[in-house]
Amino acid sequence: MNCAPASLVRLARGSACIPRSAQGQVHLALLCLWANRSVFSFGPASSTIQRAIQWIDINGSHTGTLSDFNIHADKASVTSLTMNGISEPPISYLTGLSKFPALTNLTVSNNPSLTFIDISGCPSLINMSFNNNALTVLCLNTIVTALVSFGLHNGFARFDSQTPDVAFSVGPPDGIAAVATLSGVRGWIILGN
Repeated sequence: MNCAPASLVRLARGSACIPRSAQGQVHLALLCLWANRSVFSFGPASSTIQRAIQWIDINGSHTGTLSDFNIHADKASVTSLTMNGISEPPISYLTGLSKFPALTNLTVSNNPSLTFIDISGCPSLINMSFNNNALTVLCLNTIVTALVSFGLHNGFARFDSQTPDVAFSVGPPDGIAAVATLSGVRGWIILGN
């Protein structure tokens, strides 16, 4: 089934033949199918992005498109994911990383339109580089707060060279306190603006 939002809208519009009393349930079911799809995404989606993703899983090291990754990657065993310099079209967000419970290394750099990365559900993430993007203060604060909640020690996180220039703040969430915890008792190296 094609779970792209545009396809779901077309399906929902086509539900006019369904009795009006049941249409809400059909729309909700379609929304649930879309929300629970088993892929991760970055956006805006485009079929023109080529050789954008590198990953390591139980089957070795690979390079391919988002479609290649979603079809061929053994998601449960992905330990490393790299997405650098995607400019045609530019990406603005990265979500669904929780689909990769073994992910320990994540590099998403040199994406000048990227403002949001969701690492929630990545409790093994110990090495990350998010430099030269356009991450917001809220995104930076949310990432380091999530890292504190994961309870990991001796990690590395790089957030420098965001455009525009941003820094951790007292939030909410409190990025300054999270960085202090990580770089203090947890032994993390945090590079940020």
